[in-house]
Amino acid sequence: MPIALEWLFSWLRRCESPKSEVLCERPALFGTVRVLATQDPDGLPLRVLDVDGTWQSATYLDEGWSELAFPYHRAYECAFMQRPQASRILVLGGGGYAYPKHLLTHHGGLSVDVVEIDPRMTELAREWFFLDRAERLAAQDPDASLRIHHLDARAFLDSPKKKDRYDLIFNDCFAHEKPLMTLTTVEGARELRANLTDDGIYLTNVVSALSGSHSQLIRDVCAALRTQFENVLVLPMAPDEPHAIDNNVVIASDGPLSAEGATPLSPTPRGRALTDVQVL
Repeated sequence: MPIALEWLFSWLRRCESPKSEVLCERPALFGTVRVLATQDPDGLPLRVLDVDGTWQSATYLDEGWSELAFPYHRAYECAFMQRPQASRILVLGGGGYAYPKHLLTHHGGLSVDVVEIDPRMTELAREWFFLDRAERLAAQDPDASLRIHHLDARAFLDSPKKKDRYDLIFNDCFAHEKPLMTLTTVEGARELRANLTDDGIYLTNVVSALSGSHSQLIRDVCAALRTQFENVLVLPMAPDEPHAIDNNVVIASDGPLSAEGATPLSPTPRGRALTDVQVL
């Protein structure tokens, strides 16, 4: 998607389109959830998961039901270019299950675990966002699986009973565009690293500016990850507007990393490695 449309989609995600129609409205753990019928910038029909005014997931309809509407979700695909043999996948944050659906329909033979704290979001995803269709497809593929865990993401990572290590971990946990802060600390980064294979990759979306007074969050996230990972890169969705708040995919691994358009974020005195005590 060209930069101009990237910016437009970022704007649309924060503001309800005048053409939006409310299909469903229900209470959930983090506020009032609405399912909206609207269009993407190209005029294609789109169904959106809105949580208290913030667009947190979306799905196309008909044959496009498992395609990715948000640019940062499409950026997640760079992980498979670097680790093409990846088969064990963890997605933190289900929401509308946009990325888990895509994983199961566009990559063969994956074992996908999804951690979603609110069971009501999972039911909405089955009813309105085609999660039920993805589950049926996974059940028919002997080499694929989809397991859903209704837990806090950090609690899932910390669980002493869990023995799985993942090739890729995607973090999509949000509340009003703010990340789950316990995953942005040194302790959170340590748990993420412990749940990855030796050259596994962690990817997270961070809504932040790249520079200036609104870049504190992404610099703190990168600082914490650098305490546990050899390599940390940032893949911005709007690189020509570094002072604008937008989606940015942060990528971390002990193995080699490269992604077109990705760059290390230069540390500044404001970027610091947060601890759990600091964020409580």
